Amino acid sequence: MNRFALPILLLGVCATPVAIAGDTPAAPPRPAAAKRIWTTEDVEALHDRGLISLVGAQPATPSSVTPGPQPTRGLRPIRALDPEWYSEQVADLHAAMESTTAEVNLVRREMDNARYWEAGIRLVRETPGITPEAGVQVLSGRNSEVQAKIEALADQARRLRIPPGAAR
Repeated sequence: MNRFALPILLLGVCATPVAIAGDTPAAPPRPAAAKRIWTTEDVEALHDRGLISLVGAQPATPSSVTPGPQPTRGLRPIRALDPEWYSEQVADLHAAMESTTAEVNLVRREMDNARYWEAGIRLVRETPGITPEAGVQVLSGRNSEVQAKIEALADQARRLRIPPGAAR
């Protein structure tokens, strides 16, 4: 009798959801989505509200020819004419150059002592080069790039007639 109890219990449990599911009516099928035909007025209304943007040549319509009130924007200060902006940019570049120079000096000092601080490639932080010599070349190249940026800022300041001391 115990041998037949488990299969009968499983049959009863499996049959119950089927009976419950059979009692519920099926969901009615959804109607197919109706296709919408957009007219020019519909598109213009969406465009005026800022909901869409139109790309390409637009046909000239009376509503697009009539200019509306134009919003006024305040004048934005031009950073390129501000001497303080040049001094801030050059100070940031000099700080980056000093940190790179300090790292180059550290690598050269450790190469002179024949003591390499790591035996492999650092995966946790940026590695300038696989060997110490390659690292020195990469860091020196970075300093050259920073120096070129400083010179470009100085040239731009000179062309805009900014006092020479601002870009140094």
